[in-house]
This record gives sequence, C-alpha cells and structure tokens, in this order.
Amino acid sequence: MAESWNSDGPMRRQLHSSATLVATDSPTKGLYVQQLDNRSIPSQHDPKSKGSYLSNLYRDTIHPHFQTTATLLRCPSVLLGIFQGAPGCVPWGIVNTFLNDYLSSDRGLPVEGATLIILLFGFGNFLGTIQGGVGSSYLYAKYGPRYPALLSGGAAIAGCLPMWALINYNFDINSDENNNNGDDYFANGASAITFGTYFTPGIIAIVAGIMSGITGPIVKSTLQNVTMPQMRGQAFALLNTFDDFGRGLGPAFVAWMIENLGGRTRAFNIGVLGWILCGILNTMLFCTVERDEEKVRIGVEQKMAVDKDENESRDWDENNEVRDNLEFS
Repeated sequence: MAESWNSDGPMRRQLHSSATLVATDSPTKGLYVQQLDNRSIPSQHDPKSKGSYLSNLYRDTIHPHFQTTATLLRCPSVLLGIFQGAPGCVPWGIVNTFLNDYLSSDRGLPVEGATLIILLFGFGNFLGTIQGGVGSSYLYAKYGPRYPALLSGGAAIAGCLPMWALINYNFDINSDENNNNGDDYFANGASAITFGTYFTPGIIAIVAGIMSGITGPIVKSTLQNVTMPQMRGQAFALLNTFDDFGRGLGPAFVAWMIENLGGRTRAFNIGVLGWILCGILNTMLFCTVERDEEKVRIGVEQKMAVDKDENESRDWDENNEVRDNLEFS
C-alpha cells in the first residue's frame, strides 16, 4: 500500500499491487475481464522461464520428431526404401565423378567422345525414369503393390551388365594418333574415330542409363504408400539425407578402392556390384510392402473416422450455443 499525489489536487490513497487486468473477447462468454497475478506470468529474463521454454520446445517439437522417426524406422518397407540407396552410391560415384575421365584417359576416347558417352547415359537415365513411373503404375494397378518392387530390383541388378560392358569396352583407337586423351582430336582430324566407334558404346550407355533410372520413381512411390500422411515429409527428408550422404561418400569410397585395388578398371568393376546389393534390397520390398500399405490404409481410415466424430461434436456444440443465445435474447 502506498500514497501518491493525484494531478487533480487532493491526495488520495492508491493501491499498487502486482495484479494485471486482462480483457479477453471470448466467443462463448463474451467480453470479460480477468485479473492475473504478475507473479504467475513468467518473465523473459527469468531463468526458470528459459528452462520452461526449453522443456516446452522439447515436448512440443523435438520429442514428436524423434517419435515419428522411431515409428518410421520400425516399418520394414521404410527401412528397405531408405537403405537401398547406400550400396547404390558406389556405382553412381563412378558415373558422376570418374567415368568421363576414365573413358578419355584409360580407354583412349577423345574428351569430346567421352562426354558424348556420358550424355547418352544421361539420356538413357531420363528414359528409365519415365519407364519406371509408367511401369510401376501399370504393375500396381494390374497385379498389386508387390510387383513394382520386382521391377525396380530387377532393373538395378540388370543394369550391372551394360555398365560392366561400358567399363571394359575396347574402343580400338590408336592411342598414339589421338595422344591417348583426345586433346588434339579436332586438330589432327582423328580419322580413326568414326560413327561405328560410338554406335555400340552409345547403345550400351543408353541401356545402362535406362536400367539405372527405373529404380528411383518406384522407391519414392513405395515410400509414400507405406507412410501415414503426417509422416511423409519426415520420411522423404530421411531418404534425401541418405541420398545426399551417399553422393558425397560414394566418390570418396571409389577413390579408396582405386588406391587399394590396383587401378581404376578393377575398382570400377568391383564398385558396380553395389547395384546388385541395391537390387536385392529393392526386391525384398516384395515381401513387406503389401502388409505395410494395409497398416497405413487402416490407420488413415481410423483417423478419418475420429476427425468426422470431432467435427460432428463441434457442430453440435455450436448449434446448441446458438440456440441458447437465441433463447436468452
């Protein structure tokens, strides 16, 4: 209790307390005033309030994410879909980082010719992505959710054959005439390089690209079908994280193999085996995907039923409130 002068002249006693008046516009109670004790409102500089903020952050944000991740990793199809890309990072490290230089330096192609082969591989990969999407949709609609896994796994394993053929293909080019690296390809005319020189390896590169491109869209569609709608964002975040990790780890692992296995040709032939492991993991989805999709379907139906009940209950409460207000008026 304290005394203070009022600007109007007379002194009067005023009450200074730690209470705060808060006006709130409630749709059910109308405009009302509530008295709050300032001591119950946490201060921004209060250490306890900081601890409360951190605990709320953990409870509301961090802990639910960990729970979602644990739930995803308990699903066999999600595990297979995420980890199938790990062995596949090795062949992709060969293609993306080393193959162009390998074809020009070790196989005698000019730089322009090696780049053309990589371009044809990329074109085949584009065709394979389309084929994977169309083929997966057809198999899913015709035979059920298990058969797209056979297509993706079989394509990954079959892609090793044209890849091995491309790595070991004998271009039969005079290395002295082309300086073994193709730098003077246009300057010297390079009459030994003909259309036939690129026709067969070009076809091999396109086939290898097609086989390597089929798996991607099938894995993504499968991952979407075996996860609840509210978990799909985190599931694809995990998939992209592992893919990005593989893009960086793959070339490093290939470089280690080149150094320890006696040259690039031997290292590349062994590294292509990663697609076989990738294909096996994709094929194993044949045994798990149907059961996991059924679990998701049941979960979605249950959630829709709960949401429908909540909406009906909310509508009932709002109608009763409107009726009470009309009766009161």
